[in-house]
Amino acid sequence: MGGLWKMAIFPSLVFGLSTAEKKFGLDVDEPQLLHCIRFLYLTVVCSILSIAWDTHTSIVKRNDQRLVEIETKKNWGKDVTKTVMTYSKYDQTELSKLCGRVVFTAFCTSMLHIGMGIVKPLLFQSVMMPCNILSEAVFKVNYWGYSDQQEDLKRPFVPPSVFDGWKKKKEEDKKEEKKEEEKKEEKPEEKKDK
Repeated sequence: MGGLWKMAIFPSLVFGLSTAEKKFGLDVDEPQLLHCIRFLYLTVVCSILSIAWDTHTSIVKRNDQRLVEIETKKNWGKDVTKTVMTYSKYDQTELSKLCGRVVFTAFCTSMLHIGMGIVKPLLFQSVMMPCNILSEAVFKVNYWGYSDQQEDLKRPFVPPSVFDGWKKKKEEDKKEEKKEEEKKEEKPEEKKDK
């Protein structure tokens, strides 16, 4: 089921907020509520960045010297370069990419709010950002303590896809079909032997 649960969060937030606005008269532009929403968003962004810092310090302390080979593709996959680096260096690189995503998302959301006066992205990102960022593989291994021997947590990390759950289901269905075909093939052979 991978990331399927995350796909349901955004529509649920939109539906819940629109229902609260219609039925209960919730106004997100009300000054008191607006200050609370801004504070919530700022707290979430700062919390994620502080968790990232804590994760960075644990990566540096651990200093895992195992090696990983990374392929980088340039020019739409025409030029492929292979780089070998330690787990520690690789995790630091991945963590810095994630921090860049957090800062960029915070900047865009803040510009939407400041420039256009839109409040709802602050609410949505206050929920979506922690769900997406803290479930990344680099946090799972280095912050949450998951084993890096699991298939989806082996380095180099494969970016998560919303179709992962469906791919796994399709692979399981193919395995079941092969088993059924093997059973069907075995039954006629048994009858011939008799």
